[in-house]
Amino acid sequence: MISQTTEYALRAVVYLADQDGARTTAMIAQATHVPAGYLSKVMQALSRAELVQSQRGLRGGFSLRRRPESLTALEVINAIDPIQRFHTCPVNLHGEALCPLHRRLDEAGRLVEETFGDTTIADMIRDTGGSKPLCQRPTDDAGSTGNAAGRSLSSRPTTDPDQHSTLAT
Repeated sequence: MISQTTEYALRAVVYLADQDGARTTAMIAQATHVPAGYLSKVMQALSRAELVQSQRGLRGGFSLRRRPESLTALEVINAIDPIQRFHTCPVNLHGEALCPLHRRLDEAGRLVEETFGDTTIADMIRDTGGSKPLCQRPTDDAGSTGNAAGRSLSSRPTTDPDQHSTLAT
């Protein structure tokens, strides 16, 4: 439904919304289990979209430009990889009229946009179901286990256990 890059952006924004003050790329990468080099590019894109701001210096890093209550998941998604909509037939077989397939695909895109547009970053933080907003994984540390039933921003199956990891609690 959304690209891995977009999920990384959502992870970073949700993490920043739950923090006081700026966080470095390394801190965000560690907490969200996103590769640091790739996260750097994601954060630049979020900065260009004016969703996050970067600060240099001793207490530098990234922070949200807006309050989580006023920032929607759709804004983050659109900054990275907008949801595909169909306004004309993409294979130019039907002209301006959409065939039944593309009409349904466009309707699905509209519903996804509507859902993410109605979901603020604050909603994601509040709706934890007893865990942090990002899904957790079990750990091998003695006395420390994650919640394997935690929430994920993506439902795609993965063979990489770090792809859908969470913040430490």
